Amino acid sequence: MGILKASDDEIIEAFNQSDSVKDMAIKLNMAPKTIRRRLHSLSLKYPVINKKFSNEQAIKLYAQYKSINIIAEILGVCKQSIHERLKKMGCVLEGSGRKITKDEVETIKNYYKNTPEEEFERQCLLGLLPKGTTLTRVEHIVAKLGVGCKTRKASQKSRDALSNTKKGKEPACSFKGHTHTKTAKLQMSQASKKMWKDHPSFNTEEARERIAQRARINGRNSLNENMYSRCKRGHYDINGKLIYFRSKWEPNYALYLDFLKKNNQIKDWEYEAHRFEFPVKRGCTCYTPDFKVTNTDNSTEWHEVKGWMDKKSKTKLNRMAIHFPQEKIILIDEKSYKNIKSQVAKMLKWY
Repeated sequence: MGILKASDDEIIEAFNQSDSVKDMAIKLNMAPKTIRRRLHSLSLKYPVINKKFSNEQAIKLYAQYKSINIIAEILGVCKQSIHERLKKMGCVLEGSGRKITKDEVETIKNYYKNTPEEEFERQCLLGLLPKGTTLTRVEHIVAKLGVGCKTRKASQKSRDALSNTKKGKEPACSFKGHTHTKTAKLQMSQASKKMWKDHPSFNTEEARERIAQRARINGRNSLNENMYSRCKRGHYDINGKLIYFRSKWEPNYALYLDFLKKNNQIKDWEYEAHRFEFPVKRGCTCYTPDFKVTNTDNSTEWHEVKGWMDKKSKTKLNRMAIHFPQEKIILIDEKSYKNIKSQVAKMLKWY
């Protein structure tokens, strides 16, 4: 166990034996910020490293190592400084602006298609691609190609944390059982009031509407964020057609609608075919039903698959009834879904 509270003599001794604040922090088991404060009180300071470097140095080192991390460590500067300098000089950085080739696309497609779930590992896929390809880049390409949704294995640390939570153990970072002091609460309250009193960036009607609109766009564009942890989002095969669904119930219901279409009980169906805009400025301003169903008499219905009705969903349905009373909405709740499941799930091979 490290020193809980180092004396001035111990600080001075560590200062003489170490090359940097970081080394002192490791030796004394103290935060670097605390070390700097103590050194300042003792009028001690490490010599400032000359962080100036020439363009020639940056280009030469990058040509040699092809790594901004290594160059930053050699020159003793931050990675951002190296990156900005190289970009200003027009250097083409590894992985920057490089277009993916057809061979790489085929490699990704084949790996997703032919690799069994239990053997699937993204690091192995990275090994098949050119050096410098990142995991983030691969995931973006996969999302654009729509080649499938393979689950990512959780790290051992995450699995241990989940296991401890299930066993009733409190995580190390839990604040449960603790409370903020009155002084802390007062400081947070005053800071919040001060920020909202006269904040030029978002304390106007136009700015708030702009923030709300951006949040709606981000929500629609985000395919991978899942606010309901049990929903299994991803691409599902609906009789040869690959469609991205937001829960496992939706592709199953799509299979059911496809079955009705083949048996001439409905004319057609579409997934998220239309978005209804509400003439309001706050809260839910739009609604996209899950399925548009066209009946044999050409009448249209909107089917909403909803296993859990939260406040936001209720608001959307209520506003549909107010602003679009002519539209027929059919809610497929848990009871309706299970009733359909008992009749056709095995026959249609539901997911």
